[in-house]
Amino acid sequence: MVVTRDGNEAWLLLSIKETPQLAILDWMMPSIDGVEVCRKVRNEVHASYIYLFLLSCQQLDEDLVTGMEAGADDYITKPLKINELRRCYYITFTILRSLVLSWTNGVIPVSMEKVAMKI
Repeated sequence: MVVTRDGNEAWLLLSIKETPQLAILDWMMPSIDGVEVCRKVRNEVHASYIYLFLLSCQQLDEDLVTGMEAGADDYITKPLKINELRRCYYITFTILRSLVLSWTNGVIPVSMEKVAMKI
């Protein structure tokens, strides 16, 4: 696990070649907020898929939509509950494992933009 002090540091970590598979980003990080880091990762990082959680005290439906449109895969509200984090971790692990298995079997994943357009 790596902890960063602000959005700039998080972005630098997520934009390098050896990027983590999972990131929890606080919506209100100093310098670059979590929503903007999500956008930058989705628009500029072309390495392996990074599963992005957005952590926030924002609880309105439009905030959730904003986070997901920015590229977050999941949204966790504050105060953070450890069982909620565990639930998200297990879901993430299952999704990443199935992606790896399908990629190694020659299945090309559908882009999330195509999925979102069908909703």
